[in-house]
Amino acid sequence: MRDLAINEEVEIDLGPSPDVQVETTGTGHSHRVEISNARASPIQFELKLRLRDGARIVDANRKVDTKNGRPIFRLTLPPNTTALVRYETAGSP
Repeated sequence: MRDLAINEEVEIDLGPSPDVQVETTGTGHSHRVEISNARASPIQFELKLRLRDGARIVDANRKVDTKNGRPIFRLTLPPNTTALVRYETAGSP
């Protein structure tokens, strides 16, 4: 790991987890992402989107933030629950 400043944010990819599942569906500009947490403890989950050049989110059922110039949804999933994120895009197809 490189040298980090105090309070600098760090991401560590721990790989896939059978207890946390993500299923995406979408047609055209409508998108749906279902996140399931089968763990016995809550999880912090970040859904980072990769939109095509010129595309943008125009509507969502959850608050959209930005991280490193990309849209992101931040969720806390309680144990044994499922969350649904729906969003609409405009711009590039």
